[in-house]
Amino acid sequence: MKIPKITFITNGNEDIGSTRLRVYRIAEALRGLGYDAVINRDIDNADILVFQKSGFSALLPLFIKARREKNKFLVFDIDDYIDDKYRFFVAYADLVVTPSCYLRDKYLKVNRNIAIVDNVLDIRQPDCRLAQFDLRRLNKVWFGNRSNLQALHDTGLKDVTTITSGGDIEWNAETIDRDLQQFDLLVLPQVKDSNGLAKSNCRMLKALYLGIPVLAQNMPFYVDLARRLNYPESMIVTDIDSWTEKCEDLRSGKLPFHYDFQAARRLILQYYGIENIVDLWLRAVCAQKEDCKMQRLIKRWKMEICLLRTAIQRWVFTKRRLNSGRIRIKFFGISFKF
Repeated sequence: MKIPKITFITNGNEDIGSTRLRVYRIAEALRGLGYDAVINRDIDNADILVFQKSGFSALLPLFIKARREKNKFLVFDIDDYIDDKYRFFVAYADLVVTPSCYLRDKYLKVNRNIAIVDNVLDIRQPDCRLAQFDLRRLNKVWFGNRSNLQALHDTGLKDVTTITSGGDIEWNAETIDRDLQQFDLLVLPQVKDSNGLAKSNCRMLKALYLGIPVLAQNMPFYVDLARRLNYPESMIVTDIDSWTEKCEDLRSGKLPFHYDFQAARRLILQYYGIENIVDLWLRAVCAQKEDCKMQRLIKRWKMEICLLRTAIQRWVFTKRRLNSGRIRIKFFGISFKF
């Protein structure tokens, strides 16, 4: 069987977490397995094109051009909930890949072919020593994108060091693991809106692998990870809990904490190691690629109709409305009203 040529298309770089984990790490692992997997080149010769949500305007013309070629299999990888902006990509991709059940359920109304592939473990040195935390000292830390800082402020917690762009410590992909291991507790509050619910467990996953206790919001992805890794339920903060009280109970010993981080490492590598994630990715892509030749033809025609309709809409709005202001146009037996 011919080994497919795979090209990942992204406007991100390795400093961006989603691009690093869902493009660069996957492509590197595929090359290790003997696949011809490249990033942002050899697009015309690729059998599989993987578009990562990373810049609508730059991706769109490449996506349209690729969709018009009958032998291209198009994958769209998205790890956020963006209802309208990337709907075109979701609708006309042969396969959508996402890291969460929440996103799958949200996008199923647009595309039935959706696969869940978790983020790979994001650790620079897998054999690093576990952190030497002290809950009586309880130096607290938070890290992530600045857009999520409001959730931290809403907790009312004091004396929390932030590691982010422009934070107390500047986020750096090369030093983040060492920086985190200087602290005793990671706090992970999260706002329960569509953006928050669409996030993944990657920050909690990283901290537990490094040996750092985590106090996490009761988001589905954190709760599921805690169950999978046998992490104490008492370290999940519910909507009626006080973050400050939880931290004080940990410091005083009123809330005991016992956890086998070495056992957690073994489970994390089993479920979130690069070998398992790439295997899941390949299974999803290859299975769908063999099963949707007719679907590709249908999607190509649907896309052309959508583009034609959009072009007509733009033309109509530049002209004076006729009669009642409604225009009816038929295209291949399909009637459009404007």
